[in-house]
Amino acid sequence: FAAVSEVVVFNHLAPRLGASYDVLGDGKTVLKGNWGRFFFNPGVNLADSVNPNTANQYSDRVWNDLNNDRVYQAGEEGVVQTKFGGVANASIDPDLKNSFTDEASVFLEREVITDLGVRVGFVWKKDNDGWQQVNTLRPVEAFNVPVTIIDPGPDGNVATTADNGTFAFLNLDDPTRGSSQLTTNIDGYEGTYKTFELSANKRYSNRWSLNASLSHTWTQEYGNNYANNRFGTAISNFSFFGSFPSTPNERTANDFTNWMLKVSGTVDAGWGIRVTPAFKTSSGFPYGRYFSVAGCSATVTTNCSNYGTQLVLVEPIGSRRQDAIVLLDFRVEKQIPFATRGKLGLFMDVFNALNSDTAVNINWRSGASFEKATTVIGPRIAKFGVKVDW
Repeated sequence: FAAVSEVVVFNHLAPRLGASYDVLGDGKTVLKGNWGRFFFNPGVNLADSVNPNTANQYSDRVWNDLNNDRVYQAGEEGVVQTKFGGVANASIDPDLKNSFTDEASVFLEREVITDLGVRVGFVWKKDNDGWQQVNTLRPVEAFNVPVTIIDPGPDGNVATTADNGTFAFLNLDDPTRGSSQLTTNIDGYEGTYKTFELSANKRYSNRWSLNASLSHTWTQEYGNNYANNRFGTAISNFSFFGSFPSTPNERTANDFTNWMLKVSGTVDAGWGIRVTPAFKTSSGFPYGRYFSVAGCSATVTTNCSNYGTQLVLVEPIGSRRQDAIVLLDFRVEKQIPFATRGKLGLFMDVFNALNSDTAVNINWRSGASFEKATTVIGPRIAKFGVKVDW
């Protein structure tokens, strides 16, 4: 393949502005405000979207299981759904705009007593001008054939009707539509994040120090891959955290909240022993249930997707929430001086001192494993060590 010296060029002015004001004139109460614009570094994704020699090359086709044995044989491949890499038709929109983030914050800080300050504030952040690779031969308006799909419920079994429901689904007007990839900006592809924060900081004095913070974040973004659960079409190249939905059956923004409390510090217990605890607790991740819609084939003609097997989120993110996470770690260290300036440190670290076994990731997909844990917090671990400073 011939070399391409210049895929796309972005030239930006990225302004930043910040100000601080001594509210009472005594140097103890400060009001701070900041605003800035930050443009994305597109990395290799943008070039990869038009690279004929990319490592990720595939042709995704409908599978017509003619003999219904669930084993692929030559001749059972159907129409091309997506083609990527090789000599596939791929291009970049000549009017492509680079993605950027606007961020603004305001904080009020106050020195309560000597060495102890508190801080309260709000941070607003918005991602703009998201871009991703889209199939121009399958625009959103081409998904316009309404069908009703059976939602098998949490157990994933259509035969057990007690928990079944229905889902309004839009099939393609013509499932033989091919693939032509274009990397372009998408209207509405953006994300908004708002965080309220309260914190306190005690500098080391009188044999102890403290850092504590409490935050609550409101998130509104597009994404289909959270906590090891993918519930939408995988897009090869995109600019933000998660790709923008490629079909109207996925076109819903995720709107959810999370909170976190962190406390850490140091305590001089005497006799050269220092204890450093670190406590963290956070809300469990919000989630919703999804299930798989079978692709239509010669033997499956109803209750199916005519553009291949699809994952569908039937409960918005935030309909359910995983268990809150609580973690306590600490270090105990003894300093022993030697020679003129040397120190010998004997320490013990304990991770997950409470031996919490909360599930970090669980299965969100309908079926026998629905809401079963896939990853849990590691068990209590103790580590002993020696370090030498001189």
